[in-house]
Formats: sequence, C-alpha cells, structure tokens
Amino acid sequence: MSSQPEAIDLATVPLQELKEIYDNLDQTLNYLTKSLQQLKSAQGRFVDSERNLDTLKPENADKPMLVPLTKSMYVPGSLKGVTTVMVDIGTGYYVELTVEKARGYFQRRIKDLTETLEKLQAVAVARSKQKNSVEELLQFRIQEQQQMMQRLQQQQQQVAQQKGQKA
Repeated sequence: MSSQPEAIDLATVPLQELKEIYDNLDQTLNYLTKSLQQLKSAQGRFVDSERNLDTLKPENADKPMLVPLTKSMYVPGSLKGVTTVMVDIGTGYYVELTVEKARGYFQRRIKDLTETLEKLQAVAVARSKQKNSVEELLQFRIQEQQQMMQRLQQQQQQVAQQKGQKA
C-alpha cells in the first residue's frame, strides 16, 4: 500500500462531499494559522531572552532594577550575579547556565523554531491554495445547480402555460 493519499477528481465529487472537503480544509487552515502564531510568539520570547542577556555586564551588578513578577507587576530588586542565569527549558524545569551557554541555547531554539515555521508556513500556503480551489469549484457548482433549477422552473411554467392554452 502506498503512503501517499489518493488523488480525488473534485469535478466528480457530489456537492455535499465537496462542502465537507472545504470545511475540513478550513479547519486545518485555522489550526495551522493558530500553530504558526504560537510558534512565532515562542520565537519572539527566545529572541527577547537572548537580547536581555546583553544587559548582564559586570558594570550592571548591584544596580537597582524592577523585577517582573507578572506581565503588569514589578518589584524593586538588584542584579547580583552577571555570569550565570536560570533558563526555563520547558515544563517547569530550569537550568543554571553561563551567559554564553544560555545565548547558545536561545540561538539554537530560535534556529529550530525558524526552520519549523518555514515548513509549517509552506504547508499552510499549500492548504490555502487547496481551499481556494475547492471554494471556487463549490461556488461554480452551486451556481450551476441554481441555473439548472431556474431552467427547470421555466420549463414547468411553459408546460403549465401550454396546458392553460389548450383548456
């Protein structure tokens, strides 16, 4: 058996199934978009963390600063150590690293996320193109069906008029 999905001729797919394919592509595209946003956000946090390492200089030791407890609440503090930092490596685990090792860690994470973002972006673009193609076909088929219904109604009206004329 092949691991590749079988190609479907969308022109032969019934209208209801075509709508289901469109809805599935729409859901997939929404999921991919949310995933891209989350990955970009994580990438931004790593970039910020790497940039913040630049402030860890010996001349900044013991200088007063505000320490963030939450996004909107800060407390006064001072920088004691400028040679090591605690790095959140995920799921609540922290590791003490030198500033240079932390910088390397952040750069690797940024690189990994950039590569993942590029791959995911390519998938999202492909799904978007597929969705647009299905949407165009769906609109065409609906319009075609409406025109057929109008012709049928016109034919029924003509038949009714002809019967009325005979009577």
